[in-house]
Amino acid sequence: MKLLFLCLVLLGIGLAPSFAAQPVPDGGTNTVAGLLAHTECVVLTLRSNATAELRRSAARPVLTTNDLVELRNALCGVRSSLLRADIALRLGDAEARVQKALATAASRSPDPEDSVLVEGLDLGDFHSRIEAQKARAGFLQHDLDRLMGGLNRSLEVAAPLQDILSQADLSRRLAARLNRLLAEWEKSTPKPGTGLAGLTTMGAPDASPAANRGLEPGAISAPPNVAKIVRMGQAGVDEQVILGFITSLDEPFGLATADQILQAHQAGLNDRLIIAILRHDSLLQARAAHPMAPRRTTVSGSAQPR
Repeated sequence: MKLLFLCLVLLGIGLAPSFAAQPVPDGGTNTVAGLLAHTECVVLTLRSNATAELRRSAARPVLTTNDLVELRNALCGVRSSLLRADIALRLGDAEARVQKALATAASRSPDPEDSVLVEGLDLGDFHSRIEAQKARAGFLQHDLDRLMGGLNRSLEVAAPLQDILSQADLSRRLAARLNRLLAEWEKSTPKPGTGLAGLTTMGAPDASPAANRGLEPGAISAPPNVAKIVRMGQAGVDEQVILGFITSLDEPFGLATADQILQAHQAGLNDRLIIAILRHDSLLQARAAHPMAPRRTTVSGSAQPR
């Protein structure tokens, strides 16, 4: 919580708008909980820095193509910082540590007086939080790539116009284009505390519940069991029925990467369904690794009835 509070302070939440870029949090922590807070802070800071660069450029009284080149280079620096953070790899290692720790605890019979130490711990909860962080980092990289692609196309179009338009006219047109990119970027920026269902990417259509959206043929390469869930939502099946189907299935869904979560969200699955799928697959993995462990583990030494 202290790390997250520091992050919010760095971002200037509740303060007057600023165009100043913030330093990317360095280091991290040896605990999984601390790593989750740290990576969230990194993603928020980098997105805030990209927003600051966009607003700074849009606020210029006169815009030239050199200003767009400068902006593109600044965004490349933000993207490089995101890649150096190596979030997916670090969170993948964290998930392996969680699975090992909880599986080891589940295979033992702690003293009843010690059960408070592990009561309520659930591998599925950790898995869904880790995958959500991976997805947020993936969304940011997607948005940065799209934004820089838009700037590159604008520069290609604007280059020959420099020879025929006045500086004032070209500046006005560049400002209009940049403000559109800024509006699209800010529309995709999640509010603090937003769940997976509230995340969108630049250029993505407005999200709506799974029951109101279908999976366009060939739109994504979804694992077969995930596609079944999407089709249920398309057919108007009640969400509680879908959740029951998820928990009763003895096969994995295969929703294992941030890209797949992003695709599932864009196909219309809300955060409750995605988290249920992630938890289901995590529990199957834990059962396969430790057959004696209970199906829905609280790591309290006693199995809960199915």
